[in-house]
Amino acid sequence: MYKCLFNVFIFLSKFFFINLLFSIPFLFIYFDDIINKKITIGFWITTFIPQLFTTIYFLYKYNLIKNLKDKLNIRYNKNILNYFLLGFSIPFIVICLHLALGLIDLNFNYNSNFTEKFPILVLLIFLSAFLEEIIFRYLLYEIIPKNYNLINIIIVNLGFCLFHIFNPNFNFIGLISILISGVLLSIIYLKTNNIYYPTIVHFIWNLVIGPIIGGSISGINIGGLLIMNFNDNIIFNGGSFGLEGSLISVFVLILYIFILVRYYKIDVFQKK
Repeated sequence: MYKCLFNVFIFLSKFFFINLLFSIPFLFIYFDDIINKKITIGFWITTFIPQLFTTIYFLYKYNLIKNLKDKLNIRYNKNILNYFLLGFSIPFIVICLHLALGLIDLNFNYNSNFTEKFPILVLLIFLSAFLEEIIFRYLLYEIIPKNYNLINIIIVNLGFCLFHIFNPNFNFIGLISILISGVLLSIIYLKTNNIYYPTIVHFIWNLVIGPIIGGSISGINIGGLLIMNFNDNIIFNGGSFGLEGSLISVFVLILYIFILVRYYKIDVFQKK
């Protein structure tokens, strides 16, 4: 456990420092967007491009490019459909529970400008989810000791939490939810040995709770095809942080972890 914690801490410290260096020119170029937390292309470039450069740097530093290609097998098989269904079922259940309990309500967004932006938002959300999976599933699991027990998986995903801790409207339940969602995505990755499967689940979650129903993605609101309104009970609906900061989401994610581990016999908590 301590070796894993040390390796994760060292890697994330290096990653943060290198990422900060790559971010400097973008921080000057898009300073106003960053200060005002405007969700613009400039804001996305400032966060995504330095992470991409930093990831490429570490892939070459640790000589992991060749191994990554093995994790990017995109050939169609029946598992792809299963993980698409898994990806849609999680936000569907979370949203239905919130609606049934009166914690949120949804209305159509008649803003035609958003409809025009929707395709590019889908692309950006996919790229962001894909890069995060490479960083927090592939890179981290390549550098920690190959002992994928539950404690090590939680330690790795503490780094996933810290990655989001400076997001707008962050709350403690959101921290727990992101940790649990990271564990879920890790189980999928370690089971399939393929980056695309956790990316599919990650991407669909962000797509549905963000640009489809109009909620926030980890505190960042970009609008949606629908408009989501929430009451003041932020413990149960996540408030401005989004459904990720909801206790209901936490319980649903734990349920899905239980299902994956127990009923589908996904055994990732053993020494490799």
